[in-house]
Amino acid sequence: MTKSITFLFIAILLFSCSNDGPRIDYSENLLIHYPFSGNSDDQSGNGFDGSSNATLTKDRFDKVNSAYSFNGQNEYIDLPNFPSLKPQFPVSFSFWVKFDDLLPENTVIFTTDFEQDNHSGVWMNLSGGKVAINYGDASGNTTSSNRRTKVGTTTITPDKWYHVIGIIEGPTNMEIFIDCNNDQGSYSGSGGDLDYTLNPGSIGRKDGNTNFSAYYFSGTLDNFRYWNRTLTLDEISTLCIENN
Repeated sequence: MTKSITFLFIAILLFSCSNDGPRIDYSENLLIHYPFSGNSDDQSGNGFDGSSNATLTKDRFDKVNSAYSFNGQNEYIDLPNFPSLKPQFPVSFSFWVKFDDLLPENTVIFTTDFEQDNHSGVWMNLSGGKVAINYGDASGNTTSSNRRTKVGTTTITPDKWYHVIGIIEGPTNMEIFIDCNNDQGSYSGSGGDLDYTLNPGSIGRKDGNTNFSAYYFSGTLDNFRYWNRTLTLDEISTLCIENN
């Protein structure tokens, strides 16, 4: 009888650790999940559907209408404007992304608070061809004194899919993971505490400079998630190999 129970336990363990990886529930404090499977509807259970004028396209598996492309000019997806989507730290983000080029004005991925001529909310972009995570104090400008930033170390290659995770717990406690690997990096900026305006967040655009119009993302994005917590190492290691 004992041998049968042991065999059953081992069989269950092997099944749970199959090629699909461990089964992890990401739903704790999950604010938004956009699989982008034919639309920008939220699958977190919170009903925070996005408002999209971006273009459905193929995902990294060449499955049609399973990701969104952005033209770098006027395409974006607005988040709904709810206070719960403007939390204090910690926050985490996960998504698949492919950049068309490395121009600064084409590489802003998202912001949780879209305001003209203002660093507010949390946003991610490329800085010098490397992934950056940032937050602003909503004090009414777009200089280094209005934000806190961490820039990673990996130089991004255009037209290549990457899995990216960004986590912020505080001004000098930020992490960037690219394809499961901690990208390390360095900090800059001297802004105050995270703050927001009354505007909604937006995927695919951010006003990053008071001297220019808003920047628009040029590339493709898939499977966007947003949490009001810190992801665990187990979650980080499985998100970058998931098949959806």
